[in-house]
Amino acid sequence: MHHRQVYSFTYIQFFIYRDLVAVQSCSLLLTVYDVIYKAIQNPEQGYTNPNSILPRTPDQVKTLLNLS
Repeated sequence: MHHRQVYSFTYIQFFIYRDLVAVQSCSLLLTVYDVIYKAIQNPEQGYTNPNSILPRTPDQVKTLLNLS
């Protein structure tokens, strides 16, 4: 029984860490996307149609990544 309890605890920890890494990775991705999005939307950068490059806003990406 003791081995089964240790296995269950390890199994639960794996999923907790997996979920934590997934959330942190998505948050980092969103941060980078936001920086790039703002740079492309900046008129000084000279992009004639920035929405064709990144058609989704950072808020839309946040929703798609289930971070809202």
